[in-house]
Amino acid sequence: MKKLALVLLFPVFAAHASGWSTADRSAGAMGVAGAATARTDEPGYNAAAAMMRPGLSLLGGTLLARPSLSASGDGISASTDGGVSTPPHVFARWANDTIGAGVSLTVPFGSQIEWPADWARRFDLVEARISVLRVGAQVGWHNERFTISAGPFIDVGSLALVKAIDFVEAEGRASIDTKAVGAGAMISAFAHVTQQIDLGLTYTSRSSLSLKGWADFTTPPELRGRALDQEVSASVTTPDRIALGGVWRLAPGWDVSLDLEMYLWSTIDELVIDFAEPSMSDTRQPRDWGVTVTPRVGATWSALEWLSVRGGFYLDPSPVPSSTLGPSSPDSLRIGAALGAGLAFSENVGLDVGSQLVVFTGNKSASGVDFGGVALLAGASLRIAFPE
Repeated sequence: MKKLALVLLFPVFAAHASGWSTADRSAGAMGVAGAATARTDEPGYNAAAAMMRPGLSLLGGTLLARPSLSASGDGISASTDGGVSTPPHVFARWANDTIGAGVSLTVPFGSQIEWPADWARRFDLVEARISVLRVGAQVGWHNERFTISAGPFIDVGSLALVKAIDFVEAEGRASIDTKAVGAGAMISAFAHVTQQIDLGLTYTSRSSLSLKGWADFTTPPELRGRALDQEVSASVTTPDRIALGGVWRLAPGWDVSLDLEMYLWSTIDELVIDFAEPSMSDTRQPRDWGVTVTPRVGATWSALEWLSVRGGFYLDPSPVPSSTLGPSSPDSLRIGAALGAGLAFSENVGLDVGSQLVVFTGNKSASGVDFGGVALLAGASLRIAFPE
C-alpha cells in the first residue's frame, strides 16, 4: 500500500496569474492590467482608496477565464481542456466626510486543469480544481488627502483531484475532494499626494486552510481490496500579498497607473497528505515556491463624457522552480496585454468591460517536459453609485 500512497500527491496549482492567484477582481481593473491599487474607482483593490468617494457605491459582475496549457517532449504531447471558469465579484462601499466601511465577495485564488484521460502522465494528474471564495469587511478613517482602513476576511476553500492509478497489471482511478475554512486580515492606505498624483498601498495576510474530505477509489474487481475509500486531510497556506501603486493624471482626460505586486509564495513549501486508513502511508512532497514581484502598467483615456478606453500590460513571473514543475504546476512567466472600456449610462450607473490575452512563455521541468500555453480572459462589472 505504500506505493499506492506515494502516487496520490496533489499539489494542484496553476491559474490566471502567478501560482494560482486570479489577480483581476473587476472588469474595470482587468482593462488596465490589474494596475489599480491607487485608483479610487476600483473598490476591489484598495478599500481605503474607494472611501475617498463619499456616498454608497455598489459593484458586481463576473470574470470569464479559459486557459489552455500544453505539455511536450520526452514522448509527450498533450493540452488541457479546463473549460471556462466564471469567478464572481461583489463590492459595497460607503463613506462620509470622515469614516467609511465596505464589504466584498471575491475569488482571489482559483485554478482548473483537465488533461486528457489517456495521456502519458495520467498517473500524475488528470483533473484538478482549486477555489478560494473570500468574504471580507473593512472600516476606515479619512480626510481630504489620506485614508487608512483595515478588517478581517474569511476564506472558504475547496481542492479536488482526479488521477489514474497504476496497478501494473491494470489501471484504476482516484478522486479526492476536500474543503476548508480559513481567515486573515487586510490593511490598506491611500494618499492624494498632489492634484496629479495618488498613491496606494495594501497588505493582505495569508490564510491557513486545513483541508478535509474524502478519497474515492475505482479499481478493477480483482484488485478491489488494494485501495479503500477513506477520509483524507491536508493543509494549504495562501500567500501574503503586498501591492504598491500610483496614478498619474498626466493630461486632461488621461491617466497612467503603475503597480508593483508581491506574493510571498514561500508559504507553498511542501504538501503533506494524511490518509485516515492506517494501511495508507502519509505522504510528503516538497514544492519550494518562491516570492514573485509583478510590474503592471495601465492607461485610461476619457474619450467622451460617457466612454472611457483602457489598456495595459504586465509581466508575471512564476513562483514554481523547475525542480517541482509538472502537470499539476505547469507554470511559467506570463506576459499579459489588456483592453477595456467604461460606459456611463447615467451619472450614477455604468458598465465596465475588460479583456486580456495571457501568454505562458514556457518552462522545462526537471524531467525534460516543456510546459506552456495561453489564456483568454474577459469580464463585465455593473456600477451603481448613490453619492451624498
